Amino acid sequence: SRDFLLLHHSNPSDPKSADAAFNVYQTLLFSTVAWWSTPKLTAESFSTFIQSVVDRLPSSSSTFPGPSLFGEQLVDMVWSIDTELEEIAIEHRPPNDKAVPTLEYKRVEADKQVLVDIVARLLVCLHVLINDSPPQRALRPPKSFRPQL
Repeated sequence: SRDFLLLHHSNPSDPKSADAAFNVYQTLLFSTVAWWSTPKLTAESFSTFIQSVVDRLPSSSSTFPGPSLFGEQLVDMVWSIDTELEEIAIEHRPPNDKAVPTLEYKRVEADKQVLVDIVARLLVCLHVLINDSPPQRALRPPKSFRPQL
């Protein structure tokens, strides 16, 4: 729950708190991709949850150590999952451009696109947190924004 995460965000120097928050975010992030199991969350629901946590974090003028640790954890998790998916994609990549991609390859590529969507949404969320300003819009990146992981 959000309260559980907020408790652990208030004490990031405690290794147990950092591990607990990391495990929650990692579990939620893995639940957005289809390779390992049926997705339980969409990119939008994941980022909406993250936004709700960010909205409840203390302002930068209080004891919250800033967005860097929070953002770094999320980036590390996305990067780790993307790396695993890339290794799987390499195993299932068609031998040439004319070959029909396998179902497995299509699934992995779809999961990688989910991660791109999550990253774009998190950039909006973390930008708001870093700039210490209230959200001006929902977590939706511009349609033209498509970062490559």
